[in-house]
Amino acid sequence: MYGNAHGLSYMLDPRFIGEGLPRGNRLQLEDVLFKFPVNDEPRDSFDETWAQTIGIQWTEFVIATEQEKVEDSTRFKMLANGTKTVLQYWLVDGKDWPDLRQIVIKLFSMATSTAASERNFSTIGFIHSKLRNCLNPRSVDKLTFIKSNLPAFYDYVHDESDVDDDSGSESSQQAPAHRAE
Repeated sequence: MYGNAHGLSYMLDPRFIGEGLPRGNRLQLEDVLFKFPVNDEPRDSFDETWAQTIGIQWTEFVIATEQEKVEDSTRFKMLANGTKTVLQYWLVDGKDWPDLRQIVIKLFSMATSTAASERNFSTIGFIHSKLRNCLNPRSVDKLTFIKSNLPAFYDYVHDESDVDDDSGSESSQQAPAHRAE
């Protein structure tokens, strides 16, 4: 197993529900689930009430999902053939387990790769250089957002202008001429 996030994802995916996990791993992952922070503050101390609430919802989820699997319900078929993602399942069908649903949505919304965050750190390093070290953090965040997302906005603007440009004139199809100096 790769880590707790992977194990929890396997347990909370209605197609698998942690099938085949050794009992020790499953119990360890359940303990992680019961302590999983919903907000950005980690749980320093064990909250028995929270753990019981999540435990009850986890049990109800497993029973309901196993029943859908046995009955081969439409919801289960949509998951199995890929017309519905696990995140979509939890957003729509997970409302019966509201606290567990919060955890699952947070878990399944996580980035699966660190490449994007590494690119952003590189961009921050470019923006917040020795020459520009007096920028406040909010300005650095805004400049990083602009730098990281500018290509998407640029492509969107050009796609829209291509759709709006129905003139078909020769001048609109030529690239601008550049002067050599």
